[in-house]
Amino acid sequence: MLKQNLIPLTDKKSWDDALRNLIHGPCHLWSYNAALAMSSDTPIFLYVAGDQHYQAACPISVRSKFSTQDIVTPYGFGGLIINGNTDGAIKNLKNFFSSNNYICGYISVNPFLNLNPLENAEEIVSGSPIYVLDLEQDLDSMLTNAAKVHRYEIRQWEKTQHNIITDKKKLSEALPALYTDTLSRVDASAVYHFFTETLTSLLNLDECIALGIEENGNIIAVTITLHSMFCADYFINASSVNGRQYTRGLLWETIKELKSRSIRNFNLGGGIRPNDSLDDFKRRFGGRKIIPKVIKQIYNQPTYNELCQKLGLEANNINYFPAYHSKAHN
Repeated sequence: MLKQNLIPLTDKKSWDDALRNLIHGPCHLWSYNAALAMSSDTPIFLYVAGDQHYQAACPISVRSKFSTQDIVTPYGFGGLIINGNTDGAIKNLKNFFSSNNYICGYISVNPFLNLNPLENAEEIVSGSPIYVLDLEQDLDSMLTNAAKVHRYEIRQWEKTQHNIITDKKKLSEALPALYTDTLSRVDASAVYHFFTETLTSLLNLDECIALGIEENGNIIAVTITLHSMFCADYFINASSVNGRQYTRGLLWETIKELKSRSIRNFNLGGGIRPNDSLDDFKRRFGGRKIIPKVIKQIYNQPTYNELCQKLGLEANNINYFPAYHSKAHN
């Protein structure tokens, strides 16, 4: 018989136990989600489901609006992971969250950790592309697969001596100001704004590779990558204007470190928008292009419609889901 449950962050042991037999990424870890929670008042849980043929898990955030609740996957590449037969997974989610009085759900599916594809369903939509590097290749092959500009810059990087900083105490002291400057420079949306406590907590995880560049006694660039035993996710690059030139080199050093830890896949992510300059930068590393999937479900259509009507919105005629959480109405 299928059992489904929500594990709160207060129950670290159950959270860790639920992931023990599942291929999972760093954004599924209790430690990652506990760090995210420091920057938000939105409760985070681990959805778990299982029977003798099926195991699933997915971190979720519970949002409130007009005395109702809906769910969304937290920031990062966590998402739904499934071990076993995926038939019925969409229905399982809908039945569970419907019966627990949630209004709707926006649930990402982990883009490359699920061994079996999800069943086809109208509720599954495509997200923006990401790029995943196969770290089981040797470095020469990886360099060959990269775009010409990346090959050239990385070769120049390796010919030049750099003061690479790995001391996490020094990096944690420099990171908040660099991160704030970077967010301001690129006009980043609110989803990227983390409190210093979150940044420091993530940086100090054993599953974090943090590298920086120091010039004239000042750290001018910091790169943070998080990993589980199965894969790694590129998380943050923070730099001064001058420090931006070192992003490519710091990523190359991160690749070397991940390979030394026997991590098989490195998810670079994608752009803020499809085909923007960030997407182009990551694509040129030569990784596999993957189109992530997202599950959009409405569990209580009458209440969903009512919430949209309160804000003067057409429930089925808006690009943002759920409509009542669109930026113009928050």
